Amino acid sequence: MSPKNCILIASKLEAKLILQTGGWSELESEFGVERFRRGRTDLAIVGIGPIQAAYSMGYLSKFCYLNWFNLGVAGSLVNQFVLGDIVKVGHCLSREDHHPFCREFDDIQIDDEKNRLLTVGTAVHDDEKRAEYSQYADLVDMEGYAIALAAKRTSVDLSIFKVISDDASDKSMASVVKNIPICMQKLWKYVESENVLE
Repeated sequence: MSPKNCILIASKLEAKLILQTGGWSELESEFGVERFRRGRTDLAIVGIGPIQAAYSMGYLSKFCYLNWFNLGVAGSLVNQFVLGDIVKVGHCLSREDHHPFCREFDDIQIDDEKNRLLTVGTAVHDDEKRAEYSQYADLVDMEGYAIALAAKRTSVDLSIFKVISDDASDKSMASVVKNIPICMQKLWKYVESENVLE
């Protein structure tokens, strides 16, 4: 029986804890995508950045998944969300109009939630950019919009859950890598306890 769900994660560091929970078997490593399977759920590492994620999603679109779940870390652009908070995303926005698949301020609604995720091409650890981007979005990442665009084009149901790893400020860069394992552990516990994948 083919899997119905695919968990989409940007990096090996973010995926490491989930894969260590056991029962995952490696399927393949093709076109920059690493895929693993446990039961009726696949996990795909799609790569960091909107262009790599777009290429990966083009490849993953050939599989007949019913649901995609993007799990990962994000920077908070607003004081409402702090380190370790889990946020369900309702809108994905692009600010990188120079990328071939994006238009500036393109907004894709994926859920009724109000939380807005901005996808950019480089990590944000800058007070000025944080202030600017907070006018449009609550969170910032580097792959969500590319995944949302692929879901829109293929009519696959998509849910995005992000855990706050930093506040996207000048001082946040040093702590992000240290925070990722702890944050992803919290996010995975939430996914399992709330039966998100069911």
